[in-house]
Amino acid sequence: MSTYRYVAAALQSHPEITVGGATLQRAEDKVLQETYIMTSVGNNDRGTLIVPDSVTTSLEKDVNALLVQYKPDADSNEVLQKMIPIGLDSTHGYRYAEKNMMYETFYGLDALVSFLCCYIGLVFLLICAALLALKQLTETTDNVYRYGLLQKLGAGHRQINHTLFVQTVVFFAIPLVVAGVYSAFLIGKAMAVVEEFMNIHIATNIGLTIVLFLLVYGSYFLATYLSCKRIVTEQRELEV
Repeated sequence: MSTYRYVAAALQSHPEITVGGATLQRAEDKVLQETYIMTSVGNNDRGTLIVPDSVTTSLEKDVNALLVQYKPDADSNEVLQKMIPIGLDSTHGYRYAEKNMMYETFYGLDALVSFLCCYIGLVFLLICAALLALKQLTETTDNVYRYGLLQKLGAGHRQINHTLFVQTVVFFAIPLVVAGVYSAFLIGKAMAVVEEFMNIHIATNIGLTIVLFLLVYGSYFLATYLSCKRIVTEQRELEV
């Protein structure tokens, strides 16, 4: 878990701890690997402090946690259904969590965060690409007669098309460069924070994200260039 190293550091720096007025010594120098109870952060174990029963008598109980280990051939759902009538539910102050429930919580949260990031990022990408394409098409339409003037001055079709291509590349490349610089300095740090404290490994999908981004952005770029080229070509044919 992502909080393991913080718990380990606290264990080394604080060999003694006071709980309920009693000073306790650490039983071991290493942190136990078992997860006894999950906290409100669904996929992150903040750590559990195990103390003698004599210490807990002066503390106020918040929740009861049942720790069991099923046999390999046991049906966990059947066991739980039999235990609920005798008090294993929220009404009686008990709560439980199974290993498969923890896995479902972890991967469910991972999928939700990934989906939201992809959805929000794709929406903003489509909006920005559409605005860039609209702006470039508008500029080409407003200056279409200038391209005709260049042709009359002796510029060939390839030169005009090359000029259109360079203009479109520059127009689309500048926001991409700015976004790249921003990502290089900030996104990496943000990903490290998310992976460390939420234990969600989003960096594994960075390659797919880049490919999807370039595919969508490149499609808008290509469509914009071809549309601008067609506008100039149609105007050229009308003048002829």
